[in-house]
Amino acid sequence: MNISLSEKKINEFKSFYKFFLQSIQQRDVALNDLKVVLQEFKDKGKPFGFLDQDAMRIQRKGEIVLERHFSKTLVELYNKEFDQVGRQGSYKQEAPLILSILVSIAESMNDKDMQFTTAWNHKKYILDYTLSCLYHYGLHPDIWKRDESNVFFNVLINHTYNSKIVREVHKMHLNKTQFEADFESLYKKKRRIKFSGELIPFSSIRKVLITTTLLREDEIPLWAQKRGIEWNKDYKSEKEFILSCKDETDKYHPNPDAYSSYEASKNSEVITLLNNYPQAQAPYLSACEKFKKKEYIRNCIDDLRLSLEMLLRDILQNGRSLENQLGSLGNYLKNEGISKEVNNSFIHLIDLYSKYNNNNVKHNNNATYREAKLIFDLTDAFIKHLISL
Repeated sequence: MNISLSEKKINEFKSFYKFFLQSIQQRDVALNDLKVVLQEFKDKGKPFGFLDQDAMRIQRKGEIVLERHFSKTLVELYNKEFDQVGRQGSYKQEAPLILSILVSIAESMNDKDMQFTTAWNHKKYILDYTLSCLYHYGLHPDIWKRDESNVFFNVLINHTYNSKIVREVHKMHLNKTQFEADFESLYKKKRRIKFSGELIPFSSIRKVLITTTLLREDEIPLWAQKRGIEWNKDYKSEKEFILSCKDETDKYHPNPDAYSSYEASKNSEVITLLNNYPQAQAPYLSACEKFKKKEYIRNCIDDLRLSLEMLLRDILQNGRSLENQLGSLGNYLKNEGISKEVNNSFIHLIDLYSKYNNNNVKHNNNATYREAKLIFDLTDAFIKHLISL
């Protein structure tokens, strides 16, 4: 069966994590150590050659980091030896002996320089890949770009069937066909729905929650580890997993009490995009809730700013505040091939966005509900653009 290049990357990413990284004990320490040594590789740039002592020191430092935190197999992969590059050209036998020796020495050094550079780039790549894989818990960002037709459904129901108190049952990780057959079609027709061996009448259902995920079954344990959800052979916190997924109750179970137009339709896409950025997702969800209730508008806008700030810290790998990210962000967009005009416009909008927050939210309380709608739109546009790069 043919798989896309994106799925190939996803499978390689999670396989690497499961084999080399999943059992690591000091994750935060390892992440920091990897960031430090990888920065030294990047600051160094291209080594001078096999006699470059500073480059050799940095390579050894990378090896020590891997030895300290990971398996011997990963260290061996880091230290993979490369065959020498074949020598260029040939030399006439009648060439003077001393000249022939000097030429051979020069060629040998050149071969060693090329071999050293190849090994340097390999080691840098291994460290970079290990850092990224560890940071994302083996869940490649392309997971969240999967086609929506491959989505899986979770259903959680509160009911009072055969009970004086509210009981809770659920179904997890249903494909589209299963979801429609086991729940959606029956619910729309107000028929009994089978959960945990019981046929629950429609009239006994008190609450429905429907969440979706793009995770495959073998990716759920990695997601659980990332979100701190208990998930092992003895116990799986399925409810907590269901609650951690994208809430699409309004889409598949319309609720007349829910806020209807602007808010209900626009946030779900961004929430999904932020699944891989939990520190940015949390304040965004908080802003959605405040905006829904039309309460604490000042705090709502500040939550949006914090969400964008945390996303930029994650992407740019630094701890700067929003107003201090403009230079780094400009360089990042340039490196991603964004045109000068779009780059400048984007940076200018971020600057105005930051100034609005400082002048009307942080130091004053002048924000209005009408302005909050615009801030929401801007934040969504910023987030979508940054994650799409």
